[in-house]
Amino acid sequence: MFTIVNDRVLKLDKQSEEQKDIVDLKLHSFYHYLKSVDKKNFGRWTVINQVVKEVHPAQLGIEDLDKYDDFYRGLCDKYKETFIKLEPTERDSLRVKLDEYKEQLKKAEIVTFLMLNMNLFQLQDIVVAYNAY
Repeated sequence: MFTIVNDRVLKLDKQSEEQKDIVDLKLHSFYHYLKSVDKKNFGRWTVINQVVKEVHPAQLGIEDLDKYDDFYRGLCDKYKETFIKLEPTERDSLRVKLDEYKEQLKKAEIVTFLMLNMNLFQLQDIVVAYNAY
């Protein structure tokens, strides 16, 4: 499991380096968004949580694990328990960041749609519609 986590984080960081001049990385993935708003530890936590969901027999995430679960104990052997078990304020902060990320994605989708369907004569209407959103 830890090999998968490390490989994924390395792959995401490599994408960051390779694509930083091509795309707005904060829209590329939630991990990249968290990195862009100085919440890299949350980013790493979300990657670990996703891997746990993928490999746990019951597809449980970190928040759903019992402290006696073998996966949870394995995580605590590798990481500090304060990192693994989010405090309520951290959980709330992560949810806020997820909502912000989803909002950014919606705006990006709208802009993409507008650009693909844009007619030069409708440019002013498009700008007005985007600003109204």
